[in-house]
Amino acid sequence: MRGGARILEAIERALNIKAGETTPDLQFSLETVACIGACALAPTLRINEDTHGKLTTNEIEQLFPKTSKHEEKPN
Repeated sequence: MRGGARILEAIERALNIKAGETTPDLQFSLETVACIGACALAPTLRINEDTHGKLTTNEIEQLFPKTSKHEEKPN
């Protein structure tokens, strides 16, 4: 919805995980849901108790900077 697929792809790249996975350092788990009750803010993202709305891929890069890139997945 409203670019959600692009946002998901950007998060997956930034964290080096796919939806349903957790980063090796256990800092982030990535889950998708159909609704968080904030359609007017779509696409949205929740990190702990914070909701981020009307996201762009640039904002994803700010939330998950490449300088703190997560470890590569073990084989």
